[in-house]
Amino acid sequence: MKTLILSIFYREWLKTRFVFSMSLIVVLSAMLYILLDFAQSVRISGVTNIVREIIINNTQPLEVIKYIPTILGLALAICQFTPEMIDRRFRLSLHLPFKEHYIMAALLSYGVLSLTSLYIVALLCSLYLSNYLPMVVLNHVVWAIYPWLLSGYVTYAIVSALIIEPNWLRKISFVPLLLTFDFVMLLDCQPWAFANSTLLFIFAIVVAFLTPFYNMIRFKNGECR
Repeated sequence: MKTLILSIFYREWLKTRFVFSMSLIVVLSAMLYILLDFAQSVRISGVTNIVREIIINNTQPLEVIKYIPTILGLALAICQFTPEMIDRRFRLSLHLPFKEHYIMAALLSYGVLSLTSLYIVALLCSLYLSNYLPMVVLNHVVWAIYPWLLSGYVTYAIVSALIIEPNWLRKISFVPLLLTFDFVMLLDCQPWAFANSTLLFIFAIVVAFLTPFYNMIRFKNGECR
């Protein structure tokens, strides 16, 4: 079982290594720009004025990466699952000596781990800000960006489900759902606006990641309606 999962992960890596490498470059480039711009702002305006801008005017030092998690989730899902649907190759994966639900879970787990690793790189780079900002301000920044990170996960799950779904009308129905969720998660609002919505977001993420399993069953059964 362990060997098979590792084999699936290796196969997914071969499919997505270029996109993952490009995503890593994008994340590192964005964070380098953010840190250089922040350091320059500190030299010009001083830390006190920057803290005032963050707290009072809701200025977000990580604004540059706002749409990057969503784009990463979209790119990874397309790169990972589109080749599977060419000539219906996904059926080969489902006929491995393993229950199809576990295979689907392994495929999605690879995507989640890939996105999480990119997020960790970005967050580690952002630790540089702790040299200038107090913890209360860093908490302010984290609560501002966490909906953006969740948007990446949900985008990945819904786009994966969309690609696997065999019926084109059902595929199209996923688009407004995805756009609505991303619109809400990427709203310009106060960092603590979603503090009481954590359970709702967790529910949305669980539903989003269960949807590919349902579409996988429809694909396996050859359902087109």
